[in-house]
Amino acid sequence: SAEPSIHEVAAVLSILKIRHKLSNRCLDHFCRLMRLLKTRNVPKSSAHIKRILLSESKVDFIRPSYFCSKCNRMSTNETNCSNVNCSEYKGFSEKPPVFVLMPLKPQIQNVLSRFPSNYFRQKSNSTSANSSNISEGVVYKKVLENEGEDFISLVMNVDGIEISKSSHSSLWILTFIINELSKPERFQIQNVLVGGIGAGLSKPTRNEMAAYLQPIVSELLSLENECCYKTSDGTHLFLKVFLIAGSMDKPAQALVQNLTEVNGAFGCGKCLIKGITVPTKPESTKKVRVFPIRKNDDHPKLRDNFTYDVKMAIPESFRPKKKNALRDYMYGYMGECHLRDLRYFDVGRSFAFDTLHNLYRGTFVSVYQICSF
Repeated sequence: SAEPSIHEVAAVLSILKIRHKLSNRCLDHFCRLMRLLKTRNVPKSSAHIKRILLSESKVDFIRPSYFCSKCNRMSTNETNCSNVNCSEYKGFSEKPPVFVLMPLKPQIQNVLSRFPSNYFRQKSNSTSANSSNISEGVVYKKVLENEGEDFISLVMNVDGIEISKSSHSSLWILTFIINELSKPERFQIQNVLVGGIGAGLSKPTRNEMAAYLQPIVSELLSLENECCYKTSDGTHLFLKVFLIAGSMDKPAQALVQNLTEVNGAFGCGKCLIKGITVPTKPESTKKVRVFPIRKNDDHPKLRDNFTYDVKMAIPESFRPKKKNALRDYMYGYMGECHLRDLRYFDVGRSFAFDTLHNLYRGTFVSVYQICSF
């Protein structure tokens, strides 16, 4: 029957706010009412609750960094580029995009601390080829064969949203989920890992996305070595962490893969077909690029680490100078994909099929239009 502390009251009020979707002003009124009723240890306002909970937080926050579009580097300063050799060193000519990096290891520890140690020992032994679970796949089983059971695996998602059409501001979030969690647990918000958040006045460029990914990949490389994590039953597990897949829509995938636009030549993230342009309708001047495979055609070459490495190994002095010729020569690769450095990530095959654009807005729409004639 001990009296609740101010931290406990703040936590309860915060849960109440989230569960009932209360505004900060409503929470302010709750605090004021409870204080008028002489309830002890009640925060003064919603802002006070935030300060109390953040003071108890064990999350390792990192200061935001700013992308310089002149030298394609991240700067620690909001007002100017940190690179002394950059023309923006004396001051940014326009407001730079901002990126907040969030360490993955403490987030992984936070998730694992809510489950017992034997939860992560239940690796799949199924031989079903039709399972919808990633742990039944060929790549996962390869990791299991090479590394034993002492690992967890991740799937990455990158997606963006336009905050306001009037301001054209956009927000891009890089998230990860842990495959070893059951499906009901895997996608719950408290179990999703956030690698970083980028904000700017427009969609990130390929150089900008590469700058966002670089520190995340650096941490993922360090996590590929065994690290100690504590589970809910007090057991210490030494686990490796591997990124084995990326699931994102086609525009985001093109940014992460560092490929040409999805509707451009060599825009397919899965194969090396250049594609052709065809009218959207008979006698229409509007065209769209498609990547057809005819009945008697050879099976198209697929994107993978080998084809990527071959092209990246060619010195720039040997590459064509003209834009379109360079694009065709490089099979659409616009530059380096940092995910290539990871042990079990393939820069072609590890990207999942985009059902939104390829299937629902692609095949389904085309079939519907054909049937509607």
